[in-house]
Amino acid sequence: MASCTSIKKNQLPPALIANLQGVLAGRKEVGGGGGNGEEEDKSSNDETQISSSGINSDTSPEDSKPIVLVTNSDGIGSPGLSLLVEALVREGEYAVSVCAPESDKFSSGHSVTFGATLAATSTELNGVLAFEVSGTPADCVSLALSGALFSWSRPVLVICGINKGRSSGHHIYHSGAIAGAREALMSGIPSLSISLNWRKDESQESNFKDAVDLCLPLMRAAIRDANKGSFPKDCLVSIEIPASPSTCKGFKVAKQSLYRSVLNWQAVSANRHPYSGQYMSMHQSLGVQLAQLSRDASAAGAARRVSTQRKNVEVESVSAAGKPEQRETVKKFFRLEFLDKELENLDEDEDEELDFRAVANGFLLVPFFDSSESAMLSVSAKPQFFKTLRSKPTRFVTLRTSASVRCSSVQPPRRYRITLLPGDGIGPEVVSVAKDVLALAGSHEGIEFKFCEMPLGGTAIDNVGVPLPVETLNAAKESDAVLLGAIGGYKWDKNAKLLKPETGLLHLRRGLGVFANLRPAVVLPQLIGSSTLKMEVAEGVDLMVIRELTGGIYFGEPRGFGTNDKGEDVGFNTEVYSASEVDRIARVAFKVAQKRRGKLCSVDKANVLEASIFWRKRVDTIALEFPDVLLSHMYVDNAAMQLIREPRQFDTILTNNIFGDILSDEASMLTGSIGMLPSASISESGPGLFEPIHGSAPDIAGQDKANPLATILSAAMLLQYGLGEDNAAKRIEDAVIETLNKGFRTGDIHSSGMVLVGCKKMGEEVLKSLDAQMPVAAVS
Repeated sequence: MASCTSIKKNQLPPALIANLQGVLAGRKEVGGGGGNGEEEDKSSNDETQISSSGINSDTSPEDSKPIVLVTNSDGIGSPGLSLLVEALVREGEYAVSVCAPESDKFSSGHSVTFGATLAATSTELNGVLAFEVSGTPADCVSLALSGALFSWSRPVLVICGINKGRSSGHHIYHSGAIAGAREALMSGIPSLSISLNWRKDESQESNFKDAVDLCLPLMRAAIRDANKGSFPKDCLVSIEIPASPSTCKGFKVAKQSLYRSVLNWQAVSANRHPYSGQYMSMHQSLGVQLAQLSRDASAAGAARRVSTQRKNVEVESVSAAGKPEQRETVKKFFRLEFLDKELENLDEDEDEELDFRAVANGFLLVPFFDSSESAMLSVSAKPQFFKTLRSKPTRFVTLRTSASVRCSSVQPPRRYRITLLPGDGIGPEVVSVAKDVLALAGSHEGIEFKFCEMPLGGTAIDNVGVPLPVETLNAAKESDAVLLGAIGGYKWDKNAKLLKPETGLLHLRRGLGVFANLRPAVVLPQLIGSSTLKMEVAEGVDLMVIRELTGGIYFGEPRGFGTNDKGEDVGFNTEVYSASEVDRIARVAFKVAQKRRGKLCSVDKANVLEASIFWRKRVDTIALEFPDVLLSHMYVDNAAMQLIREPRQFDTILTNNIFGDILSDEASMLTGSIGMLPSASISESGPGLFEPIHGSAPDIAGQDKANPLATILSAAMLLQYGLGEDNAAKRIEDAVIETLNKGFRTGDIHSSGMVLVGCKKMGEEVLKSLDAQMPVAAVS
């Protein structure tokens, strides 16, 4: 049963309720109604007990999870709040608490409420404890932080959203959403205010779900930084989402404008309060007493009119004759409404980088409110949240929390730190070429790179004694993205397991927390003749293999060597997955499929392996969140056959670590050469790892025979998925296609009539194609 400190679900203003209750209490005292005294005392005692101890018996969240307080300005029943809380709870990483107004306070709740009794009613919202408060968003935050409602001491972050309405320009002074976040700011707790630019007769409630998906990466990053203490405590970030979140062009930091909607005061009739009837129906006993009060007041008023038949007047001035001039008092009623200005009617010379124009043009707006704005917008800002706000978001914004802001041309160059891991064999050759291409593409888009080269794999073993030096891992973690060449070789094959190059790569992946490996396999028309399949089978192949990267048999415990009951030597490994591991990779796959052709095939061995049975069960569960994606299942042996027999049937393939390792290599040969295929390994919050899928090829190392295109295309994926720089990524992709159109081929993809070139020459030709490009239009 819900507990309440006062009256449940009051719809009248709190001050009016307090006054009415005071009048009724006074009547009872005068009337001496002894029969009700005991009940009144009990209610009073209940209220005293609640207000002194707080409603906290069931509110203690898990100590290991960061606490997030969520409020909004639209009321606790609003879809924006519900979907936001649902998404945070589904993450499973946070202890979520909710305290929100019981009704819409977006345009009328920009302050705390003084001197009035507020009701705080406990309820449940998507499985978490929530309180609905008969006050403003600022009241909700202040009350929650006071310790009167929840058992925790303070949250790491306060999120006010997702609200319906504008918060750009001077709307920040009227917005109840901003007020809720501002209250947290004044208490030294970082906060986010998130609003959806709702358009009447155009927006739909489904827009809120898209808005949640768009902002979830930013919220993840903010919570992570706040939990680490790296999110500034004196910072409020206001996020305004365009009316159509699904077609958002990117994130944008914009200057605050003076814009606000027209304040339109409408004259209205002196009707009773619109919620009074509803209030009376909810509180019948109070209604009867109020009716009696009304009758008494009417009788007293009639008596006064009989005795004094005079008009209500005010003395305005005194005439020369000394007689006061009298004027009748007139009472009128008005209601304020906001009317949006038509943007096309505004001054055409206004700055295109102003906040309201950014939202109108389809960008997600992120203005900052901080006493040191330059520090907040600095490209060298340390917190992950601010590091992510530097260019535009990736097409798959939910793949990483490092969604970023498209910067204006007047801003300083965007600077990124890239860790280069050339590795072994042909790795140094192809990484050197890709580095030059990456730098040139970036220069065309106002991007500057700082490259840091570190040892990994066999080279690190030879020079340092371990396959992954601590310095290498630290440099990778501190960078914005990591570009890897290749590791391994015959020289280290007989080393102990801990001293094998491959061990360094596995530990690097785990250290970076990259769990989703994306491997595209596309048969280009220019290379269809290089495919080992018949042209009619290979033509039109375009698929994406999504491999879980940090779990399964490669990492499962127990593992090792031993003896069985017969005394025989045995070796063993464990294929194990947790629900959270399967769920997160499945969500990535479904979201990628949504952006492709809407088909997802999950590959397992559920007819034999319990781990696969569990995998299939979890994928089926997550599928319920994505009704627009067609899900199918296939056993791995059949999938291996179907990839050769009819590869065009596949769109997006989801599979575990070991199956993905095998199937992605098989898919690569559909294209004609493993030397053409890039890959991206994405984490939830930190830098991604980008590498070609080919090996170190020690037999051709140092001979200028390697194909650098896979590494070059990995650099393009780094720009797109790692940094959100879609324009620069497109430049590289177009340059590779143009180079192939000119007929240049390395030995692995060479055919009759083409120009055979080496690694360096192929890189030079890509640079020429890149340098000759016309300006690239913004990618939306």
